[in-house]
Amino acid sequence: ELHNIIHNSLRDIVQLDDRFQSHITLARVISIKYRKEFLDKFNKLKSKSLEFKIEKFLLKKSTLTGTGAIYEDIAEFMLS
Repeated sequence: ELHNIIHNSLRDIVQLDDRFQSHITLARVISIKYRKEFLDKFNKLKSKSLEFKIEKFLLKKSTLTGTGAIYEDIAEFMLS
């Protein structure tokens, strides 16, 4: 449901092409020394269901650089 709200809100302010997929980034891994072992452990992780109220979200732009990502707030959306 949140995905649909976000995607529809974005359609009102920017023209989305078919390649765009709204998403939430939970983590970004820059470098993995032991890639296979990491992926094996990651794929075995179990998550619990969570319920929480979201009152707003920020649309952010990330620019990847050689020293890491630079994040910029683009817009704020109130959901309540």
